Amino acid sequence: MIVDADREVPLALLHRFEAVVLEDSSSIALPDELATCWQGCGGAPGEGRAAIKLHVQWDLKHGYLRGPCLTSGRTSDRSSPLKEEPLPAGSLYIADLGYVDWGNVIARRAVGSYTLTRAPAKTLYWIPEGKHLKRESVLPRQVGQTTELWVRVADEYRYLMRLLILRVPEEVAQRRRADLEADAVRRGKPVRQRAWELADWTILLTDAPAKRLNVQEALVLLRERWQMELLYKLWKQDGRIDE
Repeated sequence: MIVDADREVPLALLHRFEAVVLEDSSSIALPDELATCWQGCGGAPGEGRAAIKLHVQWDLKHGYLRGPCLTSGRTSDRSSPLKEEPLPAGSLYIADLGYVDWGNVIARRAVGSYTLTRAPAKTLYWIPEGKHLKRESVLPRQVGQTTELWVRVADEYRYLMRLLILRVPEEVAQRRRADLEADAVRRGKPVRQRAWELADWTILLTDAPAKRLNVQEALVLLRERWQMELLYKLWKQDGRIDE
């Protein structure tokens, strides 16, 4: 199986970590008769009563795949059956917003691994000394400009992470807002105002130190999540696993 990347990741960057593990999931609609075995989300337009979700972890450095593990379609990404799988010390774990669980982030760090993720729009921040930080005060205003600082997140933990922010070009922000509108139509819900406002920035969080992962390198690795999209496309279009 071969999935081509649209750009190369420097090998030197991958070698800074014992493993660089992506995690993602994809859902497949099933006939409604299977809802007693595989519950879907149901209700929303285009979402049936029955669905199955495939959970996969992919190590970019070594090439191995873990999964797919199967759950009901309504299982949240936070409840992935792979979330308890141990990673080698010195690894970097990368996943999208649906996987953000501060307890898991802290647990990974406790055994020597790191996390890189986009920051949920509703995240609250504090400076390391404990004072509340207004996110709007540190958002860069010029396209291409970046901001980097240590912050505390997760009210119940006040966990220390690096906040990395990039102001994106207008055409990127417009594409993001179009995606938000399309997703809102699919779900039958209005676009979240905060997500709409933050489309002008890429906002990341990581507990990896700057000597292991600077802002630009974090952006390069986060883009590799699209390898998972290519993998699921390969399985569905060529493998026809959804048929």
